[in-house]
Amino acid sequence: MLPEVQGFVALDYVVFISILAVSIGIGVYQACCEPKQDTIKQYILADRKLNILPVALSMTVSFQSSIMLLGNPAEIYVYGAPFMWQAIGLVLSNLFAICSIIPLIYPLNITSVYEYFQLRFQSRVPRIVATSIGILFNVVYMGIVLFGPGIAIETVTEFPMWASVLTVALTAIIGTAMGGMKAVVWSNVFQFLVVIVGTFSIIIQSTIKVGGLRSVFDTAYEGMRLRYPSTSPNPTVRHSYWTLIIGSFISLTCQLPTQSTIQRICAVPTQKDARKVVMVSAVTTVVNFLLSCSLGIFAYAFFNKTGCDPLESKAIGNPNQVLFVLPVYRLSNIEQAIDMEVVYTIVYSTLSSFGGASAGMFFFAAYCPWANSKGVVTGGLTGMGLVMWIALGQNFSPTRRRAHTLPPVSTDMCWGNIANQSRSGGDITTLPQLLTSAVTMPHGYVSVCYSEGVDLLYSISYFWLIPLCIFTTVFVGSVVSVLTGRPDPADVDVRYILPFFDYCCPCLPQRVRKMLYGGVRFEERKAWLKSRDQKHLSYDEITIKPTEEKLVGQATSHSTEPKLFYISANSTRELGEHNTSSQAEVNPVIDNTLPHSRTEQLHDNKYTDSTGEQLRDNKYINSTHF
Repeated sequence: MLPEVQGFVALDYVVFISILAVSIGIGVYQACCEPKQDTIKQYILADRKLNILPVALSMTVSFQSSIMLLGNPAEIYVYGAPFMWQAIGLVLSNLFAICSIIPLIYPLNITSVYEYFQLRFQSRVPRIVATSIGILFNVVYMGIVLFGPGIAIETVTEFPMWASVLTVALTAIIGTAMGGMKAVVWSNVFQFLVVIVGTFSIIIQSTIKVGGLRSVFDTAYEGMRLRYPSTSPNPTVRHSYWTLIIGSFISLTCQLPTQSTIQRICAVPTQKDARKVVMVSAVTTVVNFLLSCSLGIFAYAFFNKTGCDPLESKAIGNPNQVLFVLPVYRLSNIEQAIDMEVVYTIVYSTLSSFGGASAGMFFFAAYCPWANSKGVVTGGLTGMGLVMWIALGQNFSPTRRRAHTLPPVSTDMCWGNIANQSRSGGDITTLPQLLTSAVTMPHGYVSVCYSEGVDLLYSISYFWLIPLCIFTTVFVGSVVSVLTGRPDPADVDVRYILPFFDYCCPCLPQRVRKMLYGGVRFEERKAWLKSRDQKHLSYDEITIKPTEEKLVGQATSHSTEPKLFYISANSTRELGEHNTSSQAEVNPVIDNTLPHSRTEQLHDNKYTDSTGEQLRDNKYINSTHF
């Protein structure tokens, strides 16, 4: 029988308040004691001087917050361990980011992922649409992230839900607003350490109470929690090898081209450091993910040994509270929580539609030279609408059949009234990857429930929602772009698209890759990157002013005072010196130079090509940020 344990005592409140105080204190310290953050670059990107490990840990915490600590144990407790195979998809998504996202974004020196859309299409409309989708995504996401600590604090203290949410929100806002990016990163590092310490504390205490690790895993195996995923290719199977590896790989990839991720990737000094950040983050995220999932196994073994399932006994009404009643169990005072099944499924529906649309727009812009502004906007909105419709149908269709859960723990040793009815099977969806699994279950527990008609569409695994949204965005966007006039491949600004096959399929012969690119001059991108790497000047503070016969640029060097440069058609030289240097070596005004197939001339203070025609939108000038 489970003992009645009291909630927070004085020492617990001291620890809780101290954690909040440290988070605020980091922001105060960065604002008052560190050098002032006078520029956007210093405030948003920490002046690109952050170290690899803190940024990697910050990325880990950004992906896995209260959602992970609530959802993962609840998923494993109810549906078993197959969900842990998602770790493979997580690693693959980070490798994809190293190959195809960092090489595109980092050289652009941008502070916002939404700025990329305006640079790519020379239009504010895609940027506004992408920003709006991103705002909606983050509003919903942050709401559920704050709800996690709220339900935890309400379970073990007398704090009402609204007070808990308000306290955590104000703590985050104050610390972030005062300290900028540095405060965010170091607060995340502190929170990562707190999560690791707390996780191991629960694991150690549970192991001691159950009787050792062998006893824990033997109990979990007998209770069918340690099972392999289904091998069925049926897309309606909630969790199979295909959904957990391929579906999760694509779904988790959509988290990478987001503002929070791009901001952290660009906060380190070099592109090589950015790749290291993602690699380290992949390791720490996988470890943190597996540890949080293991809490569900330890919780199952603990409650099986005590002979009282908190869900079956109605001690809690929500599986996401399993973690909180593991060390603190008060049957007499824990009221049945709001059934979060509907809440969480609606949240994931929103995350799938908004996140998938945003990622689809990014990948369409980055890898499809034929994309135009009309296509990317139409495709994104269409994909978002389609997935929103399917996801809402999954949640509210009264005729859609649902998968059953695994057999619960016995309630023979529960204190008080014991529930005699088994809980009905349902999609307990637990964020934001919806921490749920489907396995082949004997004894009448089945993983696939077939639906008919439109319910068959609603029965598709939630892991395929984001891939479906991305595919729809790219397909519809491509059709609209072709119908409304695709850009000439020779005119595509190669700084804002990536030669996908060069990075992801380098084994293909060069002539094959060139044919697949359809006439886009990616060799100009290579020349641009090479010239950029040869430069040693920082062009963050540049002043350009026309004169009667020449254009003068002022650039700030890392080691010297500001210098003035004279720009001519074929060379650039520092004023006061007689030696000229090739344009590929230094050109602070024309950021990273024009391709070698063109030359620049000054005509009415505008750049023209060798034929005298003005370059469209001055596109090789506008990447310098003033």
